Amino acid sequence: MTFKVLVLTDRSLAPVDELPARIAAIIAAVPRGAVAIQVREKDLDGGPLLTLTRAILAVARPAGAEVWVNDRLDVALAAGADGAHLPERGLSIEAARAVATTAGRAIRIGCSRHSAAAAAAAAAAAGFRA
Repeated sequence: MTFKVLVLTDRSLAPVDELPARIAAIIAAVPRGAVAIQVREKDLDGGPLLTLTRAILAVARPAGAEVWVNDRLDVALAAGADGAHLPERGLSIEAARAVATTAGRAIRIGCSRHSAAAAAAAAAAAGFRA
């Protein structure tokens, strides 16, 4: 992943039905492949999150932007997202890879870590760290 701009979704700043259009505008303003989108709607239930992720994928994929889903590997896999971003206290990277393998999907796994030691421990397993 070599993006220059990371877009995090936030329904408290823009209504959910406006997010895909706003993301499309951001993507259009930068070079192809420079944007990654992290669907980070921690309080959204699975069905609505899947719908939102699919709508974002519909505008992101044609423009070469990656889409990652925060803390919901199941939604990331069901939507066909490029990656799942796991919180430090969430599903382990190893468990997430096992689930993806069982589902027959190759998906990038990223993680947040809040100390140098935790980041070093996760570095070899994850495809992305923040």
